[in-house]
Amino acid sequence: MSKKKHALRRTANDDAEDAADEEDQESTSDTFKWVIHQARLKQIITSSQRTQFTSDKVRIGKITFQILGIPQYDTNMFQLYLMVVDISSEWHTVIVSAALSCKETLCGDANIFNFNAASSFRAQSWCPSCLCIDDIVARKLSQLTLSVHVSLLQIVSRQRRVVYPSCVSSPRLKLGQTFEWRVHEQDLMLAEMKRSLYGKSFISSINHHFCVKLFPNGYQKIGAVHIELQWLGTPHSLNGRLCKWKFSLAEAALCVQGEHRFSLDAPSIHLKTSALTFNKLRQFTTLSMLAEFEVVSEQQQQQEEEEEELINVTDNFKQYHYVAGAGADADVVATATTAAGGGGGAQTYNQHGHHMQHAAPSTQTPQQVQAMAEHAHTQSVEQEKQKQQQQQQLPQLQQQQINPMPQGYNMNNMNMNAIP
Repeated sequence: MSKKKHALRRTANDDAEDAADEEDQESTSDTFKWVIHQARLKQIITSSQRTQFTSDKVRIGKITFQILGIPQYDTNMFQLYLMVVDISSEWHTVIVSAALSCKETLCGDANIFNFNAASSFRAQSWCPSCLCIDDIVARKLSQLTLSVHVSLLQIVSRQRRVVYPSCVSSPRLKLGQTFEWRVHEQDLMLAEMKRSLYGKSFISSINHHFCVKLFPNGYQKIGAVHIELQWLGTPHSLNGRLCKWKFSLAEAALCVQGEHRFSLDAPSIHLKTSALTFNKLRQFTTLSMLAEFEVVSEQQQQQEEEEEELINVTDNFKQYHYVAGAGADADVVATATTAAGGGGGAQTYNQHGHHMQHAAPSTQTPQQVQAMAEHAHTQSVEQEKQKQQQQQQLPQLQQQQINPMPQGYNMNNMNMNAIP
């Protein structure tokens, strides 16, 4: 009897969590293939309509996936999608990492897909130009083999609670990741890169957490090499954390670096490589790409955020005030305060740029600095108004000194005999 009452008290969220627990017990990642044989491949190439072609279904955990391919004859691309065809009714959002590769053309793409009930779990597309129909035709292939690796990253119930992953299952965060992607002259991939059509992409498969996406013949602009750094969604604790990255391509003497918060919503960054062209890349006999990632510790991240806030406050603020002898000839003093990491100070200069004083290092919080800035700005505005009023009244005072007679006085009525 008590068991029955307990069962009646179960909620929809309990069912969602139970489904997620079963998900933990089953495999949350898997690789499956779609082999398109010659007869079906001919249909894809010759079809005059946007016919939909699908792979066999595969079940990962309690979610059934399928690859969808649609020939896009206006762009000459065979666009590939990942579909969710069966999912628990208790789940609202499922986020996965999906890496695609082709055995025959060596093209590849990796991305993070967000399937949610609000859009009826609509199919998600890999790069539209990854696989070109002309590339398939030119090879006269007997079959086309597509491989997809899917990893479940997050499951959210219809009550908007994260039911996967659990805090226990989340691995510890590794603060550093470094890997090298070397493509040698004897590698077939380098030859494929050198004959790459516009929009074709290649991905590294060395690191489990990050990958490099390379578009040799361009993606946004034809002939301009396009490179992206892609986070693959693990470990989960990296989501939203500040990460310092560095990428180099030795043969092109290219080295770029920066910071980015890799997250499920912003998992990749586009590197600035405008100087590297497809023609130049084709001259290389090897490609040596090095990617480095360093996760900023929470303490260092908080410190850098506070310093950045202070810099933003002080850069956008200049305090002007008047020193002794306020008036037209008074020196205007500009004070700019910096307090990065508590090691800065106040530097004061007059209107000629001469240093006047050096204040002690500032220990104020960003909020106190902002309040001081607003108060000083208000005072400077009032002083400027007073100065303008004085300048407006100055001609009247000067006129009174020249002709002190009352306004409207008639000189003809003046009694000259009264003058001694």
